[in-house]
Amino acid sequence: MPDAQKVRMMVSRALSVWENNSKLTFREVYSDQADIQIVFARLQHGDGYKFDGPGQVLAHAFYPGEGRGGDAHFDADETWDFDGGADDSRGTNFLNVALHELGHSLGLGHSSDVNAIMYPWYQNNEVDGKLPDDDRHGIQELYGSKEKTWGPYRPRPTTTSTTTTTMRTMSYYPDKPVYRPNKERERARDRQEQERKRQAQERQEQEDRRREREWERQRQERERQERERQDRDRQDRDRQERKRLEWERAERERNTSQNPVTRPAPTTRRPTTRPYQNGWHRQSHHHNKPRKPKPDTCMTSYDAISMIRGELFIFRGPFLWRIGASGLYPGYPTETRRHWSALPENLTKVDAVYENKQRQIVFFIGREYYVFNSVNLAPGFPKPLSNLGLPTTLSHIDASFVWGHNNNTFFTSGTLYWRFNDTTGQVDPFYPRDMSIWSGVGYNIDTAFQYLDGKTYFFKNLGYWEFSDDLMKVAHARPKLSSRKWMQCARSANEVDDEQRYTASLVSGENEGDGSEETGRSGAREHRISLFLLPILLIAFTICRS
Repeated sequence: MPDAQKVRMMVSRALSVWENNSKLTFREVYSDQADIQIVFARLQHGDGYKFDGPGQVLAHAFYPGEGRGGDAHFDADETWDFDGGADDSRGTNFLNVALHELGHSLGLGHSSDVNAIMYPWYQNNEVDGKLPDDDRHGIQELYGSKEKTWGPYRPRPTTTSTTTTTMRTMSYYPDKPVYRPNKERERARDRQEQERKRQAQERQEQEDRRREREWERQRQERERQERERQDRDRQDRDRQERKRLEWERAERERNTSQNPVTRPAPTTRRPTTRPYQNGWHRQSHHHNKPRKPKPDTCMTSYDAISMIRGELFIFRGPFLWRIGASGLYPGYPTETRRHWSALPENLTKVDAVYENKQRQIVFFIGREYYVFNSVNLAPGFPKPLSNLGLPTTLSHIDASFVWGHNNNTFFTSGTLYWRFNDTTGQVDPFYPRDMSIWSGVGYNIDTAFQYLDGKTYFFKNLGYWEFSDDLMKVAHARPKLSSRKWMQCARSANEVDDEQRYTASLVSGENEGDGSEETGRSGAREHRISLFLLPILLIAFTICRS
């Protein structure tokens, strides 16, 4: 591992370059709640973006945001040069790489200008504290330009193209005081200015304390709402389990009353034949396996939902419903494997499903995904989720959908989401990101999809939310009952109380952003950022916009 003191010095120097060209200031803090964390790590280090040892990938950073947002990671297997020299034989210039990665941490993307610090390829350029124009314009667009600090007046020598005039030197007599008739007035102004600055500093400190209290209050409120949501989810599961057991008991009673148990005489069964499709299929008749209980069409949550070949498919447990232009097909729900028989025989649920741009149907089940051409499994499948560039530690996908706003494919799991690149077959760099970007949707959703109207819908428990692409938030704060819209179920008087409980608002902090999915440049906002070096190297700074 590199020397911590050298790292601290180089990081401070890199930050001072960004500070001198914007309204940003940086402060070192000793806290694990810093906004930017500097990490030296090797190979797999827990963020899904593996280092490759010496050479090639030197470092990576995350755009500002929650969780890993703003963090910068450096490959500990590289040979780093902390002396800032131009000789590459001593190693990779750490200052240049840190300047580039911290630019990402502050919100800058790559530049096509080969002279820019944010050019995507490593260049061992000399750093003199002045940013190239492209980088300077970018950081000032985000955080504003530094205000000029006026010093004492220093007259410039006057020159012309033809002659040079030398002004007479003024004499200075140290034994005679300079006569300053406005000295007291200047002192009074200085005192007033100092008092004004002191009061401004006090106001800023009071505002900082108020914000910290507000942040703490919001955190406690989010925790309280999360506990309430978990309690509601647990009650919903208990209620559904009771209904299932009640249904099974009633079914057993009906079967018992209609078919009284008698002990038949032993018989010898002979294999029989019956027509099967276009030929004859010989089949021995034996006892049927016990049927799985079907879910309640009008009172159940959805595991997955998707438009497939222009029809709506809703999945719950091992069953599915199929809804066409005329409504729900008769005979549904039916077992999912009746349509896609190559799915696992012990299928208990489908985590997520969507139809990709090649019109293939993609199923996510646990740590694997299946790709079907119509109803036929594509060769080589199933494959692990990590084949898509997702972390190897990911246990499942909550939802997969194509967002109508930009026609990109997204995957969600828990509190995170990824953008999938259909061209590369991998999730894009600098993902995952926090689900709070989808304001009002919340965490741990059940499923999501894009309907025929081009709108995106998110589902949780028995309710759903329509998402407003223009506002980048849910179109209605309280969810609506899913079965009424998608299954055309009528609401009975006995269901009113249940509906009110099942459609309680999701718990999530509203995303106080400009509403864009991508992290944008927003220089009109006040920023407070801090950075912290994790246990490997503990270095921390805070960035405050003046």
